[in-house]
Amino acid sequence: MENRIREARRSKEISLEELAAKVGVSRTTIANYERHDTEPKLDTWKKLAEVLDTTVGYLQGLEDVHVIKLDPSKHPRYAELLDDRNKLESELLFLLMAYDGNVQMDGDVTRTTKNEIHELVHSLTKYLIH
Repeated sequence: MENRIREARRSKEISLEELAAKVGVSRTTIANYERHDTEPKLDTWKKLAEVLDTTVGYLQGLEDVHVIKLDPSKHPRYAELLDDRNKLESELLFLLMAYDGNVQMDGDVTRTTKNEIHELVHSLTKYLIH
């Protein structure tokens, strides 16, 4: 079974040398893993998954879903993205309440406006869930 080490490394824009240094092995060893010449030991799989922000199962080709594990300390934009998501959730709550008539909106809420709100709520919900 082919592993996804090279794919994950390239998606993170990490060089062979950088990955090798972070995992604690040589550049040649990483290249051998990527060419499927040798297989990492379990501890090395775990280090690779940690450095590449994913799971061992994904790297091994056992899982089809690429799970990205976010560590806020490694991702400077994490707080900003979380804040954006929280703002979207607040907007969504307001729109849902307006749609249900629990909040007074400026102007008349026509049938067209309600349909537009419904479409926006649906789009935001799909975005926030995924």
